[in-house]
Amino acid sequence: MRVNVENLNGGVSSSDLSSLLCHESGFVMAFVQKDLDGVSSGFGHLVFASRLAAKNAIMKFNGYKVHGRHIRLTEGKEIFEK
Repeated sequence: MRVNVENLNGGVSSSDLSSLLCHESGFVMAFVQKDLDGVSSGFGHLVFASRLAAKNAIMKFNGYKVHGRHIRLTEGKEIFEK
């Protein structure tokens, strides 16, 4: 399941998010969206193996302070959903 991450500080990288979440059950990967110049767009995505793992991470990390900003986590739409 995909989780959207918003309000990221421009200095937050995919590896920063991965380091934060690597010990969470079901965590698969993190991706920070960047513009053509390689600068963070302030949002990203997390991927979890199950909906339960994603919901647990949302409950735990929504509002969590990362690099000076409180991040927002929300359920993302599945790529293959119709």
